[in-house]
Amino acid sequence: MAECILREAELDDVDAIFALTRMKGVKEALPGVMKTWLEHDIGQRLNGSQRHHLIIAEIDGALVGYTRFLHRLRPEKDGQWQTTGHETAVHPEFRHQGIGRMLTDARLANTLAHDGGKQGYIAFTAPADISANHFHQAQGATIVATDADTKRSLHHYRLALAPFRGQNETRIIPAQGLQR
Repeated sequence: MAECILREAELDDVDAIFALTRMKGVKEALPGVMKTWLEHDIGQRLNGSQRHHLIIAEIDGALVGYTRFLHRLRPEKDGQWQTTGHETAVHPEFRHQGIGRMLTDARLANTLAHDGGKQGYIAFTAPADISANHFHQAQGATIVATDADTKRSLHHYRLALAPFRGQNETRIIPAQGLQR
């Protein structure tokens, strides 16, 4: 496999990211992703926000995966930061090659850098009926609740930072440093 590069997404990447979310084998897990969300999060980061992140994985200039997450202050938790993972997706032809792990590591590394690791975990949900749940659990995520009262049952996960804490060096190329 050629080298996989992780970088912060730019607005020019939105169409490719959205196309990935509509592919067979991906759209079933991410039926509600909207282009406006992608544009919003990228725009927020380009405007200086350190809270919104969308990191893409590329091989030979082609998008093969992405992860989108948000750091937010939780007043109900005594002002603690919480990182919420929105989506992580890998192109079906590039699965089982470590790209999902690279994206997960990037999310963990960014979370540690954001608040010094004080929060201790990333929270996210995933539909209970998708095959990616095996991946989440293999990466160390634990199910803390299942919400079966919705149209589609959801697992609520926590992915601890403790086992990660600097284990892997994940390099993300800032959008402004990218040569096109």
